[in-house]
Amino acid sequence: MNYLKLAKHFTCLFIVLLSASFVYSQPWECRNYNMFSHDGRADVLKPYTESIYPGGSLIFNPSLGEELGTTDDLFNLLNLQNGITFDILNVQPSRIDDRISYIRYQQYYNGIEVIGGGVVVGKNTGGGDIDPVDPAIVCCLSIPT
Repeated sequence: MNYLKLAKHFTCLFIVLLSASFVYSQPWECRNYNMFSHDGRADVLKPYTESIYPGGSLIFNPSLGEELGTTDDLFNLLNLQNGITFDILNVQPSRIDDRISYIRYQQYYNGIEVIGGGVVVGKNTGGGDIDPVDPAIVCCLSIPT
């Protein structure tokens, strides 16, 4: 008897939590994230990459890293909205390969931190080549004055 009552309570709790997760969750495809990967701006990176994923993640060809240049050159190639800048937030060495470190850049718009915006860049510490890039660049920003 107590088991059935307890099972009903857990079932109700599960239904409430499941419906709340649908109501309060962010839509799967946010149009303001990584718009460069959908509007053709990523095409300029194709000669340097092995893969460009639909979500915006980029895998660069290591042999062409020197031709691409620095991370700032990468941001310039993406032709981002005026006012968008990036600053290094932290550098984390890879736990798997000691030749790679991951640099996390925080995104700013006109000097204001963009929550959820930034880029993680994998770099070969020996040669400085850019390897994987995992962006979460928020675009189409405006601040009313």
